[in-house]
Amino acid sequence: MAYRRRLTLLVLAAAALSVGCNHDALPGSPGDGGALLDLLVSGGEDLSGALFGAKVGPRVSLNGAVDLAPTLTAHYLPLDCCEAVSLGFKSATIATPVAVMWRYQGGLAPADVTLDLAALPMAWSVWAAAGCDDPWASSCVPAEIVREGFTGSMTVSHDGAGAPITTLCLSYQEDPSAPRTVLHQLQLWAPPVAAH
Repeated sequence: MAYRRRLTLLVLAAAALSVGCNHDALPGSPGDGGALLDLLVSGGEDLSGALFGAKVGPRVSLNGAVDLAPTLTAHYLPLDCCEAVSLGFKSATIATPVAVMWRYQGGLAPADVTLDLAALPMAWSVWAAAGCDDPWASSCVPAEIVREGFTGSMTVSHDGAGAPITTLCLSYQEDPSAPRTVLHQLQLWAPPVAAH
């Protein structure tokens, strides 16, 4: 009975994760048809609590395997050219760690900005790496890097000390005509996390 209940909860959580993050997460954006429940909506309302319960932590789905409690880390990389952050997702149940990096070219990122990952403005870039949870560590050799094809949203703000705070709802599905070796399907949810 406990196994069946746990399996049901995993299936419901995976369905909630896919409903919330499998399309662009900005209401009214092309592709969401107005029918999908977005995890992050304009105005700052966080609907992920409605899907996963109160005090929601990070979530990861990689190639169909789901972890509802991965370890989330955030690393800041101060550069002369830009502001850059990596979010690392390490799972006890999914063998491959994943990281998402973002960079804002031109100094500090604007305060309180929400971006559509399918249509990033010129100064922004986002990419995902499989095989490392901190791609800037000298020991990291990513098994694969994806630089395009994302949907979802990312919100960036700064805390009182100037540290970037990132909230992420990202989805990726490989192009069947150009299959990848590691990252076939990826969905990530990161609640607001500060990088230092």
